[in-house]
Amino acid sequence: MGPVVSEAQRNTIEAYIKSAIDEGATLLTGGQRPTEPPLDRGWYVTPTVFTDVTHNMTITREEVFDPWSVSTRSPPTKSCSQPPMTPLSGSAPQSGPGTTPAASGW
Repeated sequence: MGPVVSEAQRNTIEAYIKSAIDEGATLLTGGQRPTEPPLDRGWYVTPTVFTDVTHNMTITREEVFDPWSVSTRSPPTKSCSQPPMTPLSGSAPQSGPGTTPAASGW
């Protein structure tokens, strides 16, 4: 785990975490400032994992620079046809069939 670039960036990440919870995502683990030395002295956020994330939530539509993971579920009939969440998100596939901007309608 490494630090984020600044206190301002850590505050932004914490705001994204709050918005995810407010929008209905479940915080499975992490998302906190470390309390044990030496990580309590820098701009750290513990690795964060969310479940119950939908494609319309802010954390799936905007790029967030933090170590985290989201788990989404789609009905079986949509799992292969669902477009990537965002062209910038680390949460969605970035290459392969159907993931190019032209193919997905971005």
